Amino acid sequence: MMRVCSIDGCGGPVIAKSLCWMHYQRQRRSGDAHADEPSRGGRTAWLLAHVAWKDDAECLTWPFWRTASGYGPSRKMCTLAHGEPPSPIHQAAHSCGKGHEGCVNPLHLRWATPMENAADRVDHGGVVRGADAHNSKLTDDQVREIKRRLHLGGWGAGRKLAREFGVHEATICDIKKGRRWSHVPLAQQKRIA
Repeated sequence: MMRVCSIDGCGGPVIAKSLCWMHYQRQRRSGDAHADEPSRGGRTAWLLAHVAWKDDAECLTWPFWRTASGYGPSRKMCTLAHGEPPSPIHQAAHSCGKGHEGCVNPLHLRWATPMENAADRVDHGGVVRGADAHNSKLTDDQVREIKRRLHLGGWGAGRKLAREFGVHEATICDIKKGRRWSHVPLAQQKRIA
């Protein structure tokens, strides 16, 4: 026997938590399976009109459904607050660095190019790189030494360095070409006066 949705008058087949697909999605998005589904963008517009324009520096966390990485409808909120993006590639950038926590405060949003947005993530500490990465085999000092020795040159230096530091030869090549560890500068040589 097929189980039916627990919402009175629905009769749809149950998919999860005694709810049909439609009511389950409403429960997920708004926290209320009985809620009438607002028009597209309705929640964002309501939040913008009633809550978001407080002159407040605090983050405003999106209370409804968010993506798996934690983002709320930042792009929609940025469009409502600041108009259409200057180009299709522009992204909604967060000055607070808390977009991944669902911040949709229009005072924290602006349009930015992908490059500007990536730079913001680095500035806010949202990008793990170098020795801070969980799978890193090298330290910043080891990379400086590799760069110093690569700078001195010599045929076959990459293969020799890879064996010495316990990494793949491709890693040494990537360091040399700036594809990895580019944030670690080559140590400055002291000049003898």
